[in-house]
Amino acid sequence: MPRFWKGIGFLCAVGALLVSAACRSVLETEARMFRHFGEARQVNGAALFGRLDVAKAAALRIERAGPVPGVPAGSEAYSHAVQAEARAITTLADRAALPIRSAALAEACGACHGALERGPRFAAGQRPPDPGMQGHMRLHAWAAERLWEGVVSRDASIWAAGAAALDNEPLPPEDFRTSVGDVDTAFLISSRAHLLAGQAVRAVDWPTRTDLLARVTETCYQCHDLIGAGS
Repeated sequence: MPRFWKGIGFLCAVGALLVSAACRSVLETEARMFRHFGEARQVNGAALFGRLDVAKAAALRIERAGPVPGVPAGSEAYSHAVQAEARAITTLADRAALPIRSAALAEACGACHGALERGPRFAAGQRPPDPGMQGHMRLHAWAAERLWEGVVSRDASIWAAGAAALDNEPLPPEDFRTSVGDVDTAFLISSRAHLLAGQAVRAVDWPTRTDLLARVTETCYQCHDLIGAGS
């Protein structure tokens, strides 16, 4: 084989190795991001029910994994911010602080996705029907998930879907009598959730939305705790 073609063959082999290494790096980055996403969702689910133990375990996995490799130059600070928020959750001593820290973790993820214009994409899907107490709670759970997804993905349309679903007609006090013993507290929590829903509909910036996510999550946790559905 002429030396020229041997040289071309060598360069092609080197190029193939570099492409293969680059592909492996991209796949590793995407796999790590996918795991982080699942763990951040676990933190959010735990916050909704006041499960500090579950949240800490998921946050610890994010922290121990270290910063995500292969992120674009200049975006390392976002990865470190996610690590810092996960670390903050692992040190919590009081589950009452979990909604705020969970929302802060979602915000750290969303800030990175927004800056890079990459990240998860969601479809709001169909709102569940909400007749009676059980239907009302299912709708609120669906709405809370959409709010979280909106912050994480920086998708205002997903946030709006959750806010609109949460901003439904509140249940009258008598509907609580068959489900909870402390009707007054249950109605107070429900009223606060609906007040926050109106604010969520009107919110237009992500810091405000993140604050509202934390406060809505807090009402979910308080309600679940009241009816014995928490930890």
